[in-house]
Amino acid sequence: MNKNIRLAGLAFLLVSGLCSFAQADETPQPPIRLDGLYTYLGVQAGINFASLSGDGSAILSSNTGFQAGVQLDVPYTPYFSLMPELRYVERGFGLSGDGNVTLNYVELPVLAKFNLPTGNPFTPFLLFGPNFSLKTGTGGNGILLGAGSYHTFDFGLNFGFGAQFQIAQTSRFFVDFEYYLGLTDVTSGSDLKNSVPEINVGFAWAL
Repeated sequence: MNKNIRLAGLAFLLVSGLCSFAQADETPQPPIRLDGLYTYLGVQAGINFASLSGDGSAILSSNTGFQAGVQLDVPYTPYFSLMPELRYVERGFGLSGDGNVTLNYVELPVLAKFNLPTGNPFTPFLLFGPNFSLKTGTGGNGILLGAGSYHTFDFGLNFGFGAQFQIAQTSRFFVDFEYYLGLTDVTSGSDLKNSVPEINVGFAWAL
């Protein structure tokens, strides 16, 4: 049931973006006004393929999780903006035959966004920045669930790339591919760290 809800959420974002695109002007304008740049408020959702890296991680498998949240894209030039986000994220890992563990976090990435303007509604971008996470819960099944003490705080780096599509003068659709590189240990007494490739889609409106 949870997976169906997640898929429905992703489908809603995609359909919303396509419907808005269909209703947009034939020649959408870039998000730049004569008196300055637009700040954008966005919503996003996606999936990740979390695992752990470090000694002993070779016997562990990945865990597919869901993530969703909001972001604020604050531009300083047409080529650079600062983008804080607030997201709910499911990470975790598994071990064949012995169950899996899901680690739920509320995370705050603060990303530098480097835009690569093309002169048309399609704009590629690069992302990089620190990510601060607070564990809000632990789930799963099997012997792994009680196999360790999982730290409350996690810190790492997010980096990736993506593209935004200007739908109208003040709205846009975006997709990005990110990687979360954990820099702190997930459990006590080990050097295992979060390693999380992720895909996000979303929609943003100018403020």
